[in-house]
Formats: sequence, C-alpha cells, structure tokens
Amino acid sequence: MTQSLSERLNGWTKPQQVPSLSERVPANQGLVPTDRFGSGTQPNFRQLKASLQKKIIAALDPKLDFNDTERVRRIIEEIFLRLLQEEGTVLPRLERLRLFEAIAAEILSYGPIEPLLQDDTVTEIMVNGPDQGWIERDGILYETDARFEDEEHVMRIIDRIIAPLGRHCDESAPWSMPVSLTAPGPTRSSQRSH
Repeated sequence: MTQSLSERLNGWTKPQQVPSLSERVPANQGLVPTDRFGSGTQPNFRQLKASLQKKIIAALDPKLDFNDTERVRRIIEEIFLRLLQEEGTVLPRLERLRLFEAIAAEILSYGPIEPLLQDDTVTEIMVNGPDQGWIERDGILYETDARFEDEEHVMRIIDRIIAPLGRHCDESAPWSMPVSLTAPGPTRSSQRSH
C-alpha cells in the first residue's frame, strides 16, 4: 500500500475520510488555485481567501479540539458557506471548492502544499520561496502552481511541518541551507530560501 507524503509525516496513518465540498468534484480536477480565479486574477483569490480565512478563524470556538479534524472541517465548511451567503459572494462550484480547500488546508494542515502531500505520485516537494515550488514525480522535477502569500507564510508552514520534530525555523536560525525532512520510504520534503 502506497502512502502519501502527508500520511508518512502524520505518523503513517490514513486520515478518516471527511465528507466535504470536494466529494462533489471529480478527483482528477486539481484543487490548487490556478493563475485565474473566476473572472479575476490570482491576487483576487488571495484577497478573498485571506478575508474569509480571518473571519473563519475569528468565528471558531477557541476551545475547539483541533485533533477532531472531521468535526473541525465540518464547522469550517459551515462557517465558510454562511459567510459566502452573508456577503453575497457567488462563485462557480469549482472555484468555491478551491477556495474552501485552500482555507481548510491553511487552518488544518499544510496550506498550499497540502494537495501535493496527498498526491501519492509526488516523491519530493521543494519550496524555493513564496512564488517558486517544485515537485518530483517519477524522478522528474516539475514546477508547481502552489504559491505562498509571502516569506512569512512559507516559514509558518515549514514551522508547522518541523515542530513535531522539535525544530523551529526563524531569522535567528537562517534557512539558506535546505530544511530537509525524510519520511519513511523514498519521500523527502525540502525548502530553501534565498
């Protein structure tokens, strides 16, 4: 049985299947935001995502048990759909799904690289800064369209990945050298900044 990089990083257990918006979209349709978002451009996606994400986080109960991922994800989805309705934001189904998945990934997992971590064919993820990332698939490198908001966003996600190992990434510990995590199997995650 092949496990994704995310499964290996999370203690090598398969997370429970969580009913969500994504079940209504065929699996072969990517969930990573594209260069175009609706009739606007990528910055519009980022602005809408940032705005909704901030409101969702503010609306979440601080006593909520984030270890119960299924329950938290349902609550996030309820708040997300309510906010879209209250704000009169109408999005095509696929764009609404992409937006929800991006926000859920930020709150519950590894942000823009989460879909890559879930992809069993990806054997390595390399982040060279907020606007440049690469994956390895079958020994071949491909540039990915996964993007971070800025350097701080990259560092937050890197910290989230390495925190269980007792490591921390900040300006006092420069990351001009790759941060490399080896998970069981042939998979490796690394990050490099200028």
